[in-house]
Amino acid sequence: MTPSIRGNLNVYENGIVEEHQSYHQVYSDGRYVYDPRVSSNPIPKGDWVRLIEGTNPDGVKMTVLK
Repeated sequence: MTPSIRGNLNVYENGIVEEHQSYHQVYSDGRYVYDPRVSSNPIPKGDWVRLIEGTNPDGVKMTVLK
């Protein structure tokens, strides 16, 4: 994912918000998201999307790579 405003992506890492990131890459099986910055366990996709959208009020672009 990339921020709507370049260099303005906020992501969680070990329980704190890291600001001003340029991109963040995670793995998803379509149902769960595997994001090691947030948790060592898979996170339900809807919960993860709400987390990311909540910390990025300017918006993010999520791109699916195959």
